Amino acid sequence: MSSEQADGARVTTNPRPRDDVAFEDATDNNFVYEFGGPVGAAAMMVGFPVLMAYQFLCVYDNNGHFLGPSSLGDTGAWIGRMAHQYWDIAAPTWTGAGIYLGFTMYMVALAYVCPGPVMYGYKLPSLNGQRLAYKCNALWSWWVAVLTALALHFTGLFRLTQVIDNLGPIMTVAMLWSFFLAGAVYAITALRGKKHRASGNLVYDYCMGVCLNPRLGSLDLKLFTELRVPWPMLFFISLSCAFK
Repeated sequence: MSSEQADGARVTTNPRPRDDVAFEDATDNNFVYEFGGPVGAAAMMVGFPVLMAYQFLCVYDNNGHFLGPSSLGDTGAWIGRMAHQYWDIAAPTWTGAGIYLGFTMYMVALAYVCPGPVMYGYKLPSLNGQRLAYKCNALWSWWVAVLTALALHFTGLFRLTQVIDNLGPIMTVAMLWSFFLAGAVYAITALRGKKHRASGNLVYDYCMGVCLNPRLGSLDLKLFTELRVPWPMLFFISLSCAFK
Protein backbone atom coordinates (compact mmCIF):
# COMPACT_ATOMS: atom_id res chain seq x y z
CA MET A 1 0.00 0.00 0.00
CA SER A 2 1.76 3.15 -1.16
CA SER A 3 1.11 6.63 0.08
CA GLU A 4 2.48 10.15 -0.09
CA GLN A 5 2.25 12.64 2.74
CA ALA A 6 1.52 16.37 2.58
CA ASP A 7 0.05 18.79 5.12
CA GLY A 8 -0.17 16.29 7.95
CA ALA A 9 -0.50 12.96 6.10
CA ARG A 10 -3.65 14.03 4.36
CA VAL A 11 -3.19 12.56 0.90
CA THR A 12 -2.69 9.12 -0.57
CA THR A 13 -2.01 7.59 -3.96
CA ASN A 14 -3.72 4.31 -3.16
CA PRO A 15 -5.62 2.99 -6.20
CA ARG A 16 -9.40 2.95 -5.98
CA PRO A 17 -11.97 1.39 -8.38
CA ARG A 18 -13.43 4.74 -9.45
CA ASP A 19 -11.35 7.45 -11.08
CA ASP A 20 -12.98 10.91 -11.19
CA VAL A 21 -9.95 12.93 -12.26
CA ALA A 22 -11.19 13.51 -15.81
CA PHE A 23 -14.68 14.50 -14.63
CA GLU A 24 -13.42 16.86 -11.92
CA ASP A 25 -10.87 18.40 -14.26
CA ALA A 26 -13.57 19.15 -16.83
CA THR A 27 -15.81 20.61 -14.10
CA ASP A 28 -13.02 22.81 -12.75
CA ASN A 29 -12.50 24.36 -16.18
CA ASN A 30 -16.17 25.24 -16.78
CA PHE A 31 -17.28 28.08 -14.51
CA VAL A 32 -20.97 29.01 -14.26
CA TYR A 33 -22.80 31.19 -11.75
CA GLU A 34 -25.03 29.27 -9.35
CA PHE A 35 -27.79 30.32 -6.94
CA GLY A 36 -28.59 33.42 -8.97
CA GLY A 37 -25.04 34.75 -9.16
CA PRO A 38 -23.87 37.69 -7.01
CA VAL A 39 -27.42 38.93 -6.39
CA GLY A 40 -28.56 35.51 -5.21
CA ALA A 41 -25.46 35.11 -3.05
CA ALA A 42 -26.02 38.48 -1.39
CA ALA A 43 -29.70 37.69 -0.85
CA MET A 44 -28.83 34.42 0.88
CA MET A 45 -26.18 35.96 3.12
CA VAL A 46 -28.58 38.69 4.25
CA GLY A 47 -31.85 36.82 4.02
CA PHE A 48 -31.05 33.66 5.97
CA PRO A 49 -29.79 35.42 9.13
CA VAL A 50 -32.80 37.74 9.00
CA LEU A 51 -35.11 34.73 8.61
CA MET A 52 -33.51 33.02 11.60
CA ALA A 53 -33.90 36.16 13.70
CA TYR A 54 -37.54 36.50 12.64
CA GLN A 55 -38.34 32.88 13.46
CA PHE A 56 -36.63 33.23 16.82
CA LEU A 57 -38.79 36.24 17.67
CA CYS A 58 -41.93 34.41 16.55
CA VAL A 59 -41.16 31.59 18.96
CA TYR A 60 -39.83 33.76 21.78
CA ASP A 61 -42.46 36.48 21.68
CA ASN A 62 -45.52 35.02 19.96
CA ASN A 63 -45.75 31.32 20.84
CA GLY A 64 -44.57 30.31 17.39
CA HIS A 65 -47.17 32.32 15.49
CA PHE A 66 -46.20 34.66 12.66
CA LEU A 67 -45.45 38.25 13.56
CA GLY A 68 -46.32 41.13 11.24
CA PRO A 69 -47.07 44.84 11.08
CA SER A 70 -50.54 46.02 11.99
CA SER A 71 -50.84 47.78 8.62
CA LEU A 72 -48.82 48.50 5.51
CA GLY A 73 -47.99 51.95 6.81
CA ASP A 74 -46.64 50.41 10.01
CA THR A 75 -44.08 48.24 8.17
CA GLY A 76 -41.06 50.49 8.64
CA ALA A 77 -41.75 51.10 12.33
CA TRP A 78 -42.46 47.39 12.86
CA ILE A 79 -39.10 46.41 11.35
CA GLY A 80 -37.40 48.85 13.69
CA ARG A 81 -39.24 47.44 16.72
CA MET A 82 -38.35 43.89 15.71
CA ALA A 83 -34.68 44.74 15.26
CA HIS A 84 -34.59 46.50 18.62
CA GLN A 85 -36.32 43.62 20.36
CA TYR A 86 -34.01 41.05 18.81
CA TRP A 87 -30.96 42.96 19.95
CA ASP A 88 -32.37 43.27 23.47
CA ILE A 89 -32.79 39.50 23.87
CA ALA A 90 -30.29 37.99 21.44
CA ALA A 91 -27.27 40.30 21.31
CA PRO A 92 -24.01 38.36 21.63
CA THR A 93 -22.87 37.83 25.21
CA TRP A 94 -19.77 36.32 26.80
CA THR A 95 -21.91 33.46 28.09
CA GLY A 96 -23.34 32.73 24.64
CA ALA A 97 -19.90 32.97 23.05
CA GLY A 98 -18.42 30.69 25.70
CA ILE A 99 -21.08 28.04 25.19
CA TYR A 100 -20.94 28.04 21.40
CA LEU A 101 -17.22 28.44 20.87
CA GLY A 102 -16.39 26.11 23.75
CA PHE A 103 -18.60 23.43 22.24
CA THR A 104 -17.11 24.00 18.79
CA MET A 105 -13.52 23.75 20.04
CA TYR A 106 -14.37 20.60 22.00
CA MET A 107 -15.81 18.99 18.86
CA VAL A 108 -12.63 19.98 16.98
CA ALA A 109 -10.55 18.23 19.64
CA LEU A 110 -12.72 15.12 19.44
CA ALA A 111 -12.39 15.07 15.66
CA TYR A 112 -8.63 14.85 16.07
CA VAL A 113 -8.32 12.38 18.94
CA CYS A 114 -11.26 9.96 18.75
CA PRO A 115 -10.52 6.62 17.07
CA GLY A 116 -11.97 5.69 13.72
CA PRO A 117 -11.13 4.16 10.34
CA VAL A 118 -9.37 6.32 7.75
CA MET A 119 -11.08 6.45 4.36
CA TYR A 120 -9.91 8.13 1.15
CA GLY A 121 -11.80 10.34 -1.30
CA TYR A 122 -11.66 10.45 -5.08
CA LYS A 123 -8.62 11.51 -7.06
CA LEU A 124 -8.26 15.29 -7.26
CA PRO A 125 -6.65 16.96 -10.28
CA SER A 126 -5.59 19.87 -8.03
CA LEU A 127 -3.46 17.38 -6.08
CA ASN A 128 -2.11 15.59 -9.15
CA GLY A 129 -4.48 12.68 -8.76
CA GLN A 130 -3.91 12.18 -5.04
CA ARG A 131 -6.73 11.46 -2.59
CA LEU A 132 -7.54 13.17 0.69
CA ALA A 133 -7.73 11.11 3.86
CA TYR A 134 -10.81 11.31 6.12
CA LYS A 135 -10.85 10.05 9.70
CA CYS A 136 -14.34 8.61 10.20
CA ASN A 137 -14.77 9.00 13.95
CA ALA A 138 -18.04 10.91 14.13
CA LEU A 139 -19.79 8.14 16.09
CA TRP A 140 -17.09 8.10 18.77
CA SER A 141 -17.13 11.92 18.87
CA TRP A 142 -20.90 11.90 19.27
CA TRP A 143 -20.99 9.55 22.26
CA VAL A 144 -18.06 11.24 23.99
CA ALA A 145 -19.78 14.63 23.55
CA VAL A 146 -23.10 13.30 24.90
CA LEU A 147 -21.50 11.62 27.92
CA THR A 148 -19.44 14.75 28.63
CA ALA A 149 -22.53 16.96 28.49
CA LEU A 150 -24.48 14.68 30.83
CA ALA A 151 -21.56 14.52 33.25
CA LEU A 152 -21.28 18.32 33.29
CA HIS A 153 -25.02 18.66 33.83
CA PHE A 154 -25.46 16.18 36.67
CA THR A 155 -22.33 17.33 38.49
CA GLY A 156 -23.58 20.90 38.30
CA LEU A 157 -20.46 22.15 36.52
CA PHE A 158 -22.55 23.23 33.54
CA ARG A 159 -26.32 22.86 33.56
CA LEU A 160 -27.63 22.04 30.10
CA THR A 161 -30.58 24.35 30.74
CA GLN A 162 -28.15 27.22 30.11
CA VAL A 163 -28.29 26.34 26.41
CA ILE A 164 -31.97 27.18 26.00
CA ASP A 165 -31.68 30.09 28.45
CA ASN A 166 -29.02 31.63 26.19
CA LEU A 167 -30.36 30.46 22.84
CA GLY A 168 -30.62 33.97 21.36
CA PRO A 169 -27.03 34.99 22.09
CA ILE A 170 -25.77 31.54 21.04
CA MET A 171 -27.56 31.85 17.70
CA THR A 172 -26.17 35.33 17.09
CA VAL A 173 -22.63 34.25 17.99
CA ALA A 174 -22.98 31.25 15.66
CA MET A 175 -23.96 33.50 12.75
CA LEU A 176 -21.15 35.97 13.44
CA TRP A 177 -18.64 33.13 13.78
CA SER A 178 -19.72 31.65 10.45
CA PHE A 179 -19.15 34.98 8.68
CA PHE A 180 -15.77 35.37 10.39
CA LEU A 181 -14.63 31.83 9.55
CA ALA A 182 -15.71 32.17 5.90
CA GLY A 183 -13.88 35.49 5.68
CA ALA A 184 -10.73 34.06 7.26
CA VAL A 185 -10.67 31.11 4.85
CA TYR A 186 -11.27 33.43 1.90
CA ALA A 187 -8.54 35.88 2.97
CA ILE A 188 -5.93 33.18 3.65
CA THR A 189 -6.70 31.48 0.33
CA ALA A 190 -6.42 34.77 -1.56
CA LEU A 191 -3.15 35.72 0.15
CA ARG A 192 -1.69 32.33 -0.76
CA GLY A 193 -2.78 32.75 -4.38
CA LYS A 194 -4.75 29.49 -4.21
CA LYS A 195 -8.23 30.67 -5.23
CA HIS A 196 -10.20 27.98 -7.05
CA ARG A 197 -13.13 28.52 -9.45
CA ALA A 198 -13.19 32.21 -8.55
CA SER A 199 -15.56 34.45 -10.49
CA GLY A 200 -13.81 37.71 -9.68
CA ASN A 201 -16.93 39.00 -7.90
CA LEU A 202 -16.12 39.44 -4.20
CA VAL A 203 -19.67 38.90 -2.92
CA TYR A 204 -20.21 35.74 -4.94
CA ASP A 205 -16.76 34.30 -4.24
CA TYR A 206 -17.07 34.99 -0.51
CA CYS A 207 -20.43 33.22 -0.40
CA MET A 208 -19.50 30.21 -2.53
CA GLY A 209 -15.93 29.88 -1.30
CA VAL A 210 -12.71 29.85 -3.29
CA CYS A 211 -10.69 27.39 -1.20
CA LEU A 212 -10.64 23.83 -2.45
CA ASN A 213 -10.93 21.33 0.41
CA PRO A 214 -10.08 23.72 3.29
CA ARG A 215 -8.31 21.84 6.07
CA LEU A 216 -6.55 22.18 9.39
CA GLY A 217 -4.20 19.24 9.16
CA SER A 218 -6.42 16.18 8.90
CA LEU A 219 -9.61 18.10 9.75
CA ASP A 220 -11.84 18.90 6.77
CA LEU A 221 -13.37 22.28 7.67
CA LYS A 222 -16.28 22.08 5.26
CA LEU A 223 -17.37 18.63 6.44
CA PHE A 224 -16.85 19.61 10.07
CA THR A 225 -18.83 22.86 9.99
CA GLU A 226 -21.71 21.33 8.04
CA LEU A 227 -22.13 18.19 10.17
CA ARG A 228 -20.24 18.08 13.43
CA VAL A 229 -21.43 21.35 14.95
CA PRO A 230 -25.01 22.12 13.81
CA TRP A 231 -26.60 18.68 14.18
CA PRO A 232 -25.19 17.90 17.65
CA MET A 233 -26.05 21.47 18.68
CA LEU A 234 -29.66 20.88 17.60
CA PHE A 235 -29.74 17.75 19.76
CA PHE A 236 -28.36 19.61 22.78
CA ILE A 237 -30.92 22.39 22.31
CA SER A 238 -33.67 19.76 22.40
CA LEU A 239 -32.07 18.08 25.42
CA SER A 240 -31.80 21.45 27.14
CA CYS A 241 -35.53 22.01 26.61
CA ALA A 242 -36.25 18.58 28.09
CA PHE A 243 -34.21 19.35 31.21
CA LYS A 244 -35.83 22.79 31.46
